[in-house]
Amino acid sequence: MTVRSILFLLLFLCAASTEAATPRDCEGPVLAVLVDVSEPLSLPAQLAFSSLTQRLIAISPEGGALAVYSIDVASSDTGQERARLCIPNFSEYKGEKFKQRKLEKFQSQLVAIMQEVASLPASAKNSPILESVFKMVHKEFFGGRAIRTGRVVVVSDFIQNSEAGNFYRTVPAYDSWAKSVAGRQWAVQAKAIGFTAVALPRQNFSNDAALTKIRSFWLDYMKTNFTFCGWSGLNNAATEVADVCR
Repeated sequence: MTVRSILFLLLFLCAASTEAATPRDCEGPVLAVLVDVSEPLSLPAQLAFSSLTQRLIAISPEGGALAVYSIDVASSDTGQERARLCIPNFSEYKGEKFKQRKLEKFQSQLVAIMQEVASLPASAKNSPILESVFKMVHKEFFGGRAIRTGRVVVVSDFIQNSEAGNFYRTVPAYDSWAKSVAGRQWAVQAKAIGFTAVALPRQNFSNDAALTKIRSFWLDYMKTNFTFCGWSGLNNAATEVADVCR
């Protein structure tokens, strides 16, 4: 065997070894994000949105998938899928420079996606939050050969406004809603999945009593249907939240 042949063989074996060590991205847990821009984001909300994006990067499950959905003026009655990314398994990549390039690429992709979603046309007629969560959970977690684990993050004012419920008129107790026709249709049992609510303040809705009932409804919704539930405002969404349902 010539020296050239030996060198070629060594290069081939190194390449094969590197390829074999490359993790199979997208097969791990899912981080599914729903952003409700059915109403315009205030300037403080726009500024805090970048911190939220950095938090999403921090909690993205390595080797998993990240999906982004939106509720906006152009979305359907069950929200709209905007993007899906495979999350690299950074800890298993060899070489710090290569790992850093993969991380920077993922970060720039997610930042661009979230900026695009934040700038979508607002002032939609409806805000089908319950329906959009239902669709997202079934597609991202239940739609494959096996139920996947992970977390749902919903960024919204949580003022449901659709045929499934109009919280501008009245906010039901969750137990009552769950027994209704809409509740039986749109409640989702997802005990393998966590749920983090990031509350958006709305300038044109200042009914404190209604807001307390809305928060109570969603906490009971999360506690009943998910394994973990966190609640935070957008302004402090950059920090991890405790499980508020235990």
